[in-house]
Amino acid sequence: MPDPAAKAPDPASKEPPKMIDKGFCLTQQERLDGNSGAILVSAAVREDDGTEKKGLLLTVPASVIIPAGVHVYFDEEKDEKKVLAIPFEVCLPSGCTAEAEATPAILDQMNKAKTMTVIGVNIQGYPVPLKLQMGGFTAAMTGKPIEAAKYFNARKNMIMEIQERLYAKQRAAQAALQGAKEDQAAAKAGGTAAAADAPPDPTAKPAQ
Repeated sequence: MPDPAAKAPDPASKEPPKMIDKGFCLTQQERLDGNSGAILVSAAVREDDGTEKKGLLLTVPASVIIPAGVHVYFDEEKDEKKVLAIPFEVCLPSGCTAEAEATPAILDQMNKAKTMTVIGVNIQGYPVPLKLQMGGFTAAMTGKPIEAAKYFNARKNMIMEIQERLYAKQRAAQAALQGAKEDQAAAKAGGTAAAADAPPDPTAKPAQ
């Protein structure tokens, strides 16, 4: 219900509306593709200024069935009643994000667990489990936050290192393939020269 004491902005005013500057903090755990550096799965706890509630954000690749949402469990949980079912909030080309409240019970599990498994359903209808290692999560939650610019710069450098390793592997594979082709061509040329230099066979019959 709107606050009767609040004043609506004056449409005739030339002053831009004042924006509320609310800060937030993300504690994020990611699993990246070792070849491309693309995000395979991420889990983040969001804390907004002015509220005690925390949000749990889970992101998986966009090639999933949206109505299925994601299912989450910790370690090797077998009890289906303890598996979290969370619907997607938004899907972008970079991935689909599901969001729920990060209750004290969920945070307690995240702090104690060794692994967190996030399951989406691909477009073929098969569940795709994506596992996150939770080591270091508690230290990150309770530690001093870092500036977003430093985080993104460090993450960018890490992705560049992953991609450079991939390019180095590709260059090595191309060099090996080219070397094999050259060796094969040299062997073939050597065989042809040996055949041309061989003396005629005295037992061979002349062509009719």
